[in-house]
Amino acid sequence: MKTTRIVLFGMIFFLSGFGNLFAMSGDDFTKLSLEELMEVELTSAARKSQKLSQTAAAAFVISGEDIRRSGVTTIPEALRMVPGIDVARINATQWAVSARGFNSRFSNKLLVLMDGRTVYSPLFSGVFWDTQDTFIEDIDRIEVIRGPGASLWGANAVNGIINIITKHAKDTQGTAISAGIGTEEASGGVRYGGRLDNGSYRIYAKYLNRDESVNAEGNGTSDTLNISRSGFRMDKEGKSSGDKITVQGDVYTGNSDQIVPTPSMNMADYDPASRTYARNRKSDISLDGFNILGRWEHPFSKNSSSVLQIYADHDRRNETAGEITQNNFDADFQHKIIAGSQTEIIWGLGYRLYQDELPNNQWLSFDPDSKNTHLYSAFIQLEQVLIPDRLRATLGAKLEHNSYTGFEIQPNLRILWTPAKEHSIWASVSCAVRTPSRYQYDVRFLAAIMPTDPRLMAATPLPLTSMYYFGNQETESEDLIAAELGYRVQPSEHFSVDIASFYHFYKNLSFAAIDSPYPAPPFWKVNLHSGNDLSANTYGTEISAVWQVFSPLKLTAAYTLFRTDFEKGTSIRNALAKEDDDPAHQASVRASVNLPKNIEMDLWFRYTDDILNHAVKAYSSLDIRLGWKPLKNIEISVVGRNLTDSYHPEFINSFYKSLDSEIEREIYGKVLWRF
Repeated sequence: MKTTRIVLFGMIFFLSGFGNLFAMSGDDFTKLSLEELMEVELTSAARKSQKLSQTAAAAFVISGEDIRRSGVTTIPEALRMVPGIDVARINATQWAVSARGFNSRFSNKLLVLMDGRTVYSPLFSGVFWDTQDTFIEDIDRIEVIRGPGASLWGANAVNGIINIITKHAKDTQGTAISAGIGTEEASGGVRYGGRLDNGSYRIYAKYLNRDESVNAEGNGTSDTLNISRSGFRMDKEGKSSGDKITVQGDVYTGNSDQIVPTPSMNMADYDPASRTYARNRKSDISLDGFNILGRWEHPFSKNSSSVLQIYADHDRRNETAGEITQNNFDADFQHKIIAGSQTEIIWGLGYRLYQDELPNNQWLSFDPDSKNTHLYSAFIQLEQVLIPDRLRATLGAKLEHNSYTGFEIQPNLRILWTPAKEHSIWASVSCAVRTPSRYQYDVRFLAAIMPTDPRLMAATPLPLTSMYYFGNQETESEDLIAAELGYRVQPSEHFSVDIASFYHFYKNLSFAAIDSPYPAPPFWKVNLHSGNDLSANTYGTEISAVWQVFSPLKLTAAYTLFRTDFEKGTSIRNALAKEDDDPAHQASVRASVNLPKNIEMDLWFRYTDDILNHAVKAYSSLDIRLGWKPLKNIEISVVGRNLTDSYHPEFINSFYKSLDSEIEREIYGKVLWRF
């Protein structure tokens, strides 16, 4: 904590002491006033365009300018700006990203979208972040909604929604070339945009190479990533009809290396730290996939409009345990009706087909190894103005039928009160479900081989014990009832604060239950199975604030308080489920300033509390970016990341175990040329 205080006081002294110099800067990069920033429109909270100040949800928007000024090169890094979002880098290729707790490599209560296309995998109920990417300069904004969004977006939008939205093709005209190299990363990309009759288009290609991370001793862990990606987007608009058509797609290919400990029966492979027999195997993972999306927006009149969206995607991963292939087809229709000046109705229908082909070997198998699942859905939302410009209510629900648990209904009620222009107060009560994954239902894998407990050896002398994990086809959906309360205030034109508090009650939470051991020569066997009857409460507060100190200097701060309490029922005694999987406190402070001679400086300090169950101690990080525009269309930047120490762990991977890795300090330089 001493280092943390020194860094914070140093930042404040530096920025305050040189305020007069900054004030001489000519151009003001903050082209939007704070009032205008509160009027930024987002679509993810209500499946329609609405102003942030009028959103009855815990909403946060990361702008393209935020991304540029932060110097981040990946989407998960950008998400560190958001209060209530826990982002941890597991190693060079893997991330753990969650909203409001339960973080893991495959966080299963967070829905992630790319331009409205879900990238949430039904296989593990999570996201493969190593393949979620785009030409980062083409990201218009990232909308983040914390809390349930299931009444509109369906099952698995339990604790939050992340929607990465790219720019309209008309806003990416001309050529952009990006090249970067650093101590841990090298990347390059090119994008070209042009005109069409009544429309525009763009194409892009990019490449990323990520160097290996290190272990606690500073030695490399052989977890590199090489991936290339290309894609396109076309937008057209009818002059007379008002129709808007978007077609876009991406294709990627690459490989990553991992060192994966796999169970072994060789006595020489005993690891005293984990008390298991395991052999480290190098896994060369090949990755490839593609997606294509089409969206048609049609206005019937000024009071009625519809959106039809269809997409398909394919993902293949060839890992140590075998090849995983996933295919999705999704169709979604929604219709908005404005019924008078006080009432608005949105309703819609949806269908999704998921197909997979999965491994079947001695370490990992699925029964069956190929499966089709279907999801049918319908939703309706009514928004009613109760007192003009003062009080508004939103009531909605989504009905779904899935292949695992049948029908699920997820209702939602939200109230927004605006007592004055500078103040808004909102409250909500929501229900959401997380439906079971293929993994929970159909998996069988060898989790560990370990020495037999001496007490068991006395009964039957079998020196080794094997531990298998089995899915459970009786698994039910996890249920959430959430209560939220929020307050936004802008006491002056230079300062604004957004506060959201929540209380979540979960039941039917999944966990790994331990069965009684039994002799099965040549082993004692201890089986794990997917359990489903835990209950837990989570609660916390999320705060973000923006302060325009003076014209060229803006400070942005975020703080998260989070707690989890499991109910201590009979199941908990045999469950591998714990309360301290997430940091209790997180804080972030960003400072963006303009210096003379077209020089930019950005500082970003972050603090993350202990993650007790993963043996990760509290850590702080400082990123510094210096940018220079020698010409109007050329930008040169240098970024220093994780400058507070040489390397530190952020997360210990507990699912599909790989070697524990630590994240290194790095320097990264980038050139962006637009013409």
